[in-house]
Amino acid sequence: MDRFVFFEEQAKWWDEVISDVGDEKISMLLENMSVFKGDKIADIGTGTGLLIPYLSKAIGSSGMVYALDFSPAMLREAKNKFGYLKNISFICVDVMKVTLPCLVDMAICNGCFPHFPDKIGALKAIFDALLPGGILVISHLSSREEINQKHLEIGGEIARDLIPKLSELEIMLRQVGFESVVMFEDEDVYFSKAVKP
Repeated sequence: MDRFVFFEEQAKWWDEVISDVGDEKISMLLENMSVFKGDKIADIGTGTGLLIPYLSKAIGSSGMVYALDFSPAMLREAKNKFGYLKNISFICVDVMKVTLPCLVDMAICNGCFPHFPDKIGALKAIFDALLPGGILVISHLSSREEINQKHLEIGGEIARDLIPKLSELEIMLRQVGFESVVMFEDEDVYFSKAVKP
């Protein structure tokens, strides 16, 4: 199945697909991200906006979340739910063409990194969108094995969308120029945080 078509078709019931992700998991994720009041954040591959209300609260009225997705249908679902929040800006764009009104303090790729066909190219685009000292978080709220198995079962282009081992991801991050890489994974989470010097 074509990647774009897949996400356009899944948008209406995506919240049901991710319904097992609870507040506890998201709180753990935010704690490890180190989000601060006033931060400007790019939520890349925001989907239907899983992280939006949590990020909006964490950054406060002086911050801004740029919720990015290449699927208009996904973004429409997110906007329908959270369009009332004043510190959220919705942008339909491919990660390879990240265009933001300003450089950001943090970029988050939660649940979307395996879907980038050119992972090094995507990391370079994100690196360029970050302020010096900016943070990139790549995460999944399921294990790498579970996600990769689901993608293989879906088939088509999605079958090639696999999460790399953390050791492989670290090589990619350092190749692009990221430093201070912190990583961990278990049966519930896959997490990486890297800093732009």
